[in-house]
Amino acid sequence: MRRLILLAASVVALALPAAAGARPSALPHGAKPSCGFLTGTPVAVSHVVVIVMENHSYADLIGRRGSAVAARAPYINGLKRACGLATNYHSLTHPSLPNYIAMVAGSNGGITTDCTSCTSRAHNLFRRLGGTGGTWRVYAESMPSRCSHTSTLHYLKRHNPATYFPAIRSQCASWDVPMGGASGRFATALARNTLPDYAMVVPNPCDDMHDCSVRTGDTWLATWVPRILQSGDYRAGRTVVFIVWDEGEGGGYGGENCLAHLADQSCHVPALVLSGYTAPGARSGTQFSHLSLLRTTQTLLGATPYLGAAGRAHGMGRAFGL
Repeated sequence: MRRLILLAASVVALALPAAAGARPSALPHGAKPSCGFLTGTPVAVSHVVVIVMENHSYADLIGRRGSAVAARAPYINGLKRACGLATNYHSLTHPSLPNYIAMVAGSNGGITTDCTSCTSRAHNLFRRLGGTGGTWRVYAESMPSRCSHTSTLHYLKRHNPATYFPAIRSQCASWDVPMGGASGRFATALARNTLPDYAMVVPNPCDDMHDCSVRTGDTWLATWVPRILQSGDYRAGRTVVFIVWDEGEGGGYGGENCLAHLADQSCHVPALVLSGYTAPGARSGTQFSHLSLLRTTQTLLGATPYLGAAGRAHGMGRAFGL
């Protein structure tokens, strides 16, 4: 049975956004824990939030307390201790786009490169939810307009999978939206407890660590994740958050089958699991992947049958109390 962890000093995740460039600090005494504060049978999950970061391997980001690796990503390593961490999680391939497609379709949908004019006919989570009365959003930071097909300096279409499925074009025009800032769409949905069933949050190419430093991405997470953790639906156990990286640093070769090359560190990425039912410090060494993320999302939202190869992947729910 899950134990309610009351010693806030043992929880290192932040309760409040950090100032830009500042090192996140431990929770003050008496602050609300980030994970593991609910016991008993989990309530039905109404919202799954997936935050996708970029191009860093597990060993680049996850380190022992006091190590140089942990020092450059203090918030991420704080969440590792405060919530759940999948230690054997893998991307599916290189480069970025096929991984994003697989996160919502259970396959690369016929896309093997970072193309911008290509499309996919693969059935996908967006279509599944929209066709059964469910809701979804992609909250893309710095996107110039809804469902934008034009990449800019601060927005990359290839990090926005909803734009690649013609079958959901009309939904994309309404539900694929610019994230906005402190009073933007995502922040407002959190404050009003009006998140959709599924939300993919895509930082811009600097904040996701693609073009800027690990510390920049770590500070971005330290600013936005606490907003999620303070929301009413999260505190009630109705929201689950996953933070994953699309692929690791480097990469063996384009089109690599990462699940056939598990020793390739460019395929081994962190995956953090946050929920009121996930015990602080929970760990799982089970082999998970982006397919596991999709399977778990579908299970939590009741959006089965499973899409593509997600049906053959290990689910993450049992390992993290979901």
